[in-house]
Amino acid sequence: MTTAALPATAARSGPAASVTLACPHLLVMAGQVDADTVGSVPGADQLARVRVADLSAATYLHLEAVVLLLRCAQHVDRAHPGRRVRVRGATPRVRQVLQVRGAGVLLDLEAPRMQPAAP
Repeated sequence: MTTAALPATAARSGPAASVTLACPHLLVMAGQVDADTVGSVPGADQLARVRVADLSAATYLHLEAVVLLLRCAQHVDRAHPGRRVRVRGATPRVRQVLQVRGAGVLLDLEAPRMQPAAP
């Protein structure tokens, strides 16, 4: 993952909560992503280039985070009809939030990752 230029990072919701445009095509969400965390995300011109959303470090997505992913999906669909933003690494809990909010219709949700077994 390239971290040379990070045009959008917000960590107001706690030390682990962040939304980062890690490179032009990769949006990374971590921690409990809420309205404060989403607050300083880049504008539509940069979101239009997002092709993959890495949610492997996200523990929960509030509505604002889901809306951000859907905005990315809308921009991609306008630029490339039929193409969808791929969501990778979502835990079962985060995946459930996306499905309950109806985001699974517009996003390409990869197969859920397995939780490590308890010792």
